[in-house]
Amino acid sequence: MKTIYVASSRGWGIGGIYSYDLDEKGKLLFKEKTEAWTPTYLAKANGKLFALLRDPYKAASPNSALVSFDILEDGRLANKSEMVSTEGTVACHLSVSSDGEDVYAANYSSGSVSKVGEKLVVHEGKGPHPSRQTAPHTHIAILTPDEKYVVVCDLGIDKIFFYDRNLEVVSITEMPAGSGPRHIVFSNAGKLIYCVTELSNEVIVLKYEDGKAEIVAEGVSTLPEDYKGRNTASAIRLSKDGKYLYVANRGHNSIVAFSVDGKKVSYPEFSSCGGKTPRDIYIVDDILLCANQDTDTVMTFKVNGKNIEPTGYFVCVEEPLSIID
Repeated sequence: MKTIYVASSRGWGIGGIYSYDLDEKGKLLFKEKTEAWTPTYLAKANGKLFALLRDPYKAASPNSALVSFDILEDGRLANKSEMVSTEGTVACHLSVSSDGEDVYAANYSSGSVSKVGEKLVVHEGKGPHPSRQTAPHTHIAILTPDEKYVVVCDLGIDKIFFYDRNLEVVSITEMPAGSGPRHIVFSNAGKLIYCVTELSNEVIVLKYEDGKAEIVAEGVSTLPEDYKGRNTASAIRLSKDGKYLYVANRGHNSIVAFSVDGKKVSYPEFSSCGGKTPRDIYIVDDILLCANQDTDTVMTFKVNGKNIEPTGYFVCVEEPLSIID
């Protein structure tokens, strides 16, 4: 069994970090709940679990914070660290170097990226969307596979920034106006980036090399052609063999699976997420886990290529936002 961690961001002391054992059938067996105030995103490195906390200072400060825990041999969490401010508001994503020394966080509402405890960079500008792009909104801060650079998607200004490890700008890629770049994954070879956009609901492919990227293929919709409702695409994941992409649709409430052949992303197939507002999806072996934020559930599915089948198992978690193993 593998230990799964789920960030439950319901406030007023209700949420926390839930730990489960995941069996081969997709059943989640409760292990423990660890106290943490409004956790929004989780990451692991060098024997520690790191968690972003959305607003832990309450009335004292609107800023978000970072905490860490030691991961014990049985997967339980212990020795909670002191909080360190991200120096921004509504932190929503973090990335940690493999040695656990450097932590980068995206502060969504304040439009900044933090090398936590060391440096803060604040973005400027706006995009064409009348309500969602009135200011910068950083949505991911992730290290490149070789850990030389930090990639930051800014949904509010339609740009992807490439920073060095000290948050000095290396390059900036302009994304289509109004697209709202949200999250990315690298191809297995590290030569391509697959970016999901929250506002235009597309997967856009970029060619990547040494801190620079350029768009190499038109965006592919994450939605069925006949869907006319509201939607904001969220998480994107790549299969272990690199042949399939999975994207969560909030609004359509689905998981879409694409075939991937280099820069070609095609043949979408749609499966229900089993709830409402799938905020995160995560894959462990042949099990796909989906965090349905507005129905307070984590659903599990058997996944084989583009075939996604419900296992029949789920757990109730208050406002689940992030899943890792």
